[in-house]
Amino acid sequence: MNAMDEFFRRRDEISVPNERGDRMRISLPNGDPFNIQKTTNGLYKLNDNAVDRVVKFMKILSELTEWKYKLDDWTWEDFNLYRFTKKDFSREKRRINGSTFNEFMAQNPLTWAMTSGQNIEYTLEEPDKLP
Repeated sequence: MNAMDEFFRRRDEISVPNERGDRMRISLPNGDPFNIQKTTNGLYKLNDNAVDRVVKFMKILSELTEWKYKLDDWTWEDFNLYRFTKKDFSREKRRINGSTFNEFMAQNPLTWAMTSGQNIEYTLEEPDKLP
């Protein structure tokens, strides 16, 4: 219990409003980028404050798990930006059954997770598509 308490205390020290220390928000609910900025070469990077928090959290994990964090194994810039659409059955007031599941699968979701017996959260490649 003491080890878990110490872990959560350290995690919370790097938390900021609306972002817990073990997470980094990269988009707003409407899909707009968050903690991401466009660079002069037309690509994107994670903003410095967000990267600092992620690195601090990775160093905590490194200390506690004996996993070695290597700065050179990570990149925080020169990304392409793609926008996708997150949906779920609950917000659409749909129930999961054979018919709705088949309709859902026909949309070719990029990701999906069954989050309860009556809900699936999923991501569609729209408005952008991966190359």
